[in-house]
Amino acid sequence: MKTEKDIQIELLKEIDSICTQNNLKYTLIGTNGINAFVNHTIKNGPISVSIAMTAGDIGRFCEIVENTNDGSRYTEKIVTESKTNPWHVNFGNENTTYFHIFSLDKKEHHGINIEIYPVRGFVLLDKKPDQVSAKKDTDSSKNSIFGSLKRIFSSKEHKEDTKELKKEAEAKPEKDSLKDKTYIDKWEDIQEYSTVKIVNTKIKANALNGLERYAVDDTELYLPKDASKFFTEIFGRTFKNRKIKPTVVGPRYIMNTERSYNEVIEESKDLIEEAKSMNEEISLESSKANDDRKSLNKLWDLILMTNKQIEYTKYFDENVDSLLALDLDDEKQFNEVYKELKPVISALNKYSKMGMTFSINPETDDLIEKVLILKGNKKLVNKLNQLKEKEYFVE
Repeated sequence: MKTEKDIQIELLKEIDSICTQNNLKYTLIGTNGINAFVNHTIKNGPISVSIAMTAGDIGRFCEIVENTNDGSRYTEKIVTESKTNPWHVNFGNENTTYFHIFSLDKKEHHGINIEIYPVRGFVLLDKKPDQVSAKKDTDSSKNSIFGSLKRIFSSKEHKEDTKELKKEAEAKPEKDSLKDKTYIDKWEDIQEYSTVKIVNTKIKANALNGLERYAVDDTELYLPKDASKFFTEIFGRTFKNRKIKPTVVGPRYIMNTERSYNEVIEESKDLIEEAKSMNEEISLESSKANDDRKSLNKLWDLILMTNKQIEYTKYFDENVDSLLALDLDDEKQFNEVYKELKPVISALNKYSKMGMTFSINPETDDLIEKVLILKGNKKLVNKLNQLKEKEYFVE
């Protein structure tokens, strides 16, 4: 039986073939990119295998797959909530299975795949506006890009993002007003920027100046010409020492390299629903237990605070009069009062951070407030006064 790496190598070969035949550019990235560069393999690396392309080439690639697909491949845009890493495209094998049981609703396709991330412009080179090529929709190839993007990203929640991509592509960038996530059409256009972003990492654009084929397993794939510089930009100088090990598939994942996810999901839907139901029950009980634990911790904190309150009340009932006799305007006498009150002030500050406070007696409480104000800690005074109106206030 094939492994998931065998499937991913097949997919990488297909990507490489499509790109070579259609003048599209890509590079391996991520931990498996390092693995390919250093060890010439991805077979002992994590499950996630990623490449980077420009947004324009991603659109062209997706259109080619759409037009030539025999039903065994898919492309799907994956949108995240992250502002630094808003989207990527999965290119996968329809006849395989890899999914998280409790995350089925987050994606349409659930086969073994390659993740394709856009190289996004971040800072333009310092050129005059007329020296920077405008990203205008002027030829049929670019029209086809947006036709493909529209079909791939056609779900309701992705329409606005598609419009934004097209708007960025058609707009002429201004030197000092670039948005993050700037559209780049072709690989050569990367060099119009001093800085670009891949996933959520900024790198110097010249680290992507030129590509070179490297032997990886039983094929050849592209990496940056100066791969050492590229991976240093992303992972630091010690990237070659990075530990590379296979991902262990947990019990919540289902993987099959020989059967399609549609078949597996259909056959397992009752078990999946039961697992989801059980997971929801466990999550609910866990949440309740967590709430109970928090309540017990709060009660224990209240008990400890009450013990402090009793201890300080006994002490200051006996000593407050001598403290009140001291002159707070006299620095020496003020420091003496503050030294006596410091332990209780520390306790009040500690418990105020837990949302609780306590009272000693009116005279001592008033004295503490005066001392805090003179020490410039009106913030704690306000916090204590607010907490006196709440549940956890020990009188």
